[in-house]
Amino acid sequence: MSGALLATYLLATGIFDQTPLVVHGVEWLAVAGLAVLLNRLDDMLGRVHG
Repeated sequence: MSGALLATYLLATGIFDQTPLVVHGVEWLAVAGLAVLLNRLDDMLGRVHG
């Protein structure tokens, strides 16, 4: 889901054509990594408060 959101943003703003494909791969991994970290944080806080 995060990758689809990133691709939509890049295509809608016109940034996709201006940067190399490798940079987009790194962006994709960064967004996916942030999603995983937020999920882990949510799981951890759920155990503490629930």
